[in-house]
Amino acid sequence: MKRLVAASILFLLLQSCQKSKPALLPTAETRPAFITYTIEKNDHYSDRTNFQAFGKGELNFNVIFDSSAIYQTTSSINQSDINKLFGFSEGDDHQKNSARIGWGWNKNALRLYAYSYANGVRKFKEISTVQIGKEISCKILVSGNQYQFEAAGTTVTLDRFIQGAVVPGYMLYPYFGGDETAPHKITIRIMQIP
Repeated sequence: MKRLVAASILFLLLQSCQKSKPALLPTAETRPAFITYTIEKNDHYSDRTNFQAFGKGELNFNVIFDSSAIYQTTSSINQSDINKLFGFSEGDDHQKNSARIGWGWNKNALRLYAYSYANGVRKFKEISTVQIGKEISCKILVSGNQYQFEAAGTTVTLDRFIQGAVVPGYMLYPYFGGDETAPHKITIRIMQIP
């Protein structure tokens, strides 16, 4: 009996002397993944465009553009058109109230834009030029009567028509154009961050 008690005490002492386990780092299973969105030649919409409800006041994502983001439009006037990257509508019509980050290849640079509709009025403002192949952190935040757009360390704001709480709407996915469709296959990698 004494041996059993002594063995139990020894076991408990050894268990209490073990170092605590370090905190687990995110793994491939727990970290959000990049999703590749493809816009085929002669198309506007990406292959992953679907209806997904959205009603939060903030959208965070990272994006990587590859060399397919370099393009030449058929009409030189359309080269300055803003393609749509990622964002959300407020309500059931994104051409009424919405916020997106846009992009375009113009003047030999890849440019990101704040792009919104406020009561049907389209507004946009350049945020920054970015590098092909580089992971870019982006955010759209609803802030009172403004949308705040962040990309590549730069922040700009555009007016928001809706006052107060966020109105539930839906997600907006990559779209090419303006007037013209994609001149070749375009692939964009996006990681949405919860």
